Amino acid sequence: MYLQPIFDSPDIMKQLPTEGKKFKSVDHLWRHWMGRVHKNPKCLEILSTEGLLDKWRVANNDLEFVQKGLDDYLQTKRDAFARFYFLSNDELLEILSQTKDPTRVQPFLCKVFENIKRVTFGEDMIITELFSSEGEKIKCLANVKTKEKNVETWMGDLEEEMTNSVRNVMQVGRSGGRDDEFRAKCYAGKNKSRLKLERMRIRLNLICTPIEPNPIPIPSIPPRSVSRSTSKQIGRCGCWSTPVRSC
Repeated sequence: MYLQPIFDSPDIMKQLPTEGKKFKSVDHLWRHWMGRVHKNPKCLEILSTEGLLDKWRVANNDLEFVQKGLDDYLQTKRDAFARFYFLSNDELLEILSQTKDPTRVQPFLCKVFENIKRVTFGEDMIITELFSSEGEKIKCLANVKTKEKNVETWMGDLEEEMTNSVRNVMQVGRSGGRDDEFRAKCYAGKNKSRLKLERMRIRLNLICTPIEPNPIPIPSIPPRSVSRSTSKQIGRCGCWSTPVRSC
């Protein structure tokens, strides 16, 4: 039963013509004999039809051929785009059966890409923006074209563009972290990712910026007033010459 909607799709029939013909043949045989049974529910008369058993054996072999061809077809798609392994066969078939409508991919984006909730399709089905589950928006550096492309091809382009766009946002966050306008946007809560980058930059500056000498002099301890082992440990830290400061 689950093969029926698959081979009702013109896209699947176009990509699996041999399997599609065999399935249609089996489907026609099934409907023909179920119609006869419905009209004449005498099972013994129907089962005694000459050659019926051989027909169903051939139909069963054809269905096994169709199932194997379908599995091989899905495997080739997963080999072309490895993230399809995150999807079940039914989910992948639903995507492949609607290749002319790229928007049908939207419900499965969060399974294929980590934290991409949806994308924006512009004119001619061009992807221009990415949205996370938290509502963050990233504009694509280069628009991703989906028209007249196989789904595994343009989703591979989307994966590459996702990496480039996120990297660009991080670089902009690092370089623009000291601007007043940038900080205002961060602390206004309009962009959580940039706020995190700003916090990281502040922490890195605190760690990497040299600490000014403590204005309060700390008397050094004469080496002879401590044991030899303690003296060696303090000497390694440089505490004889540099006052100890707490962070």
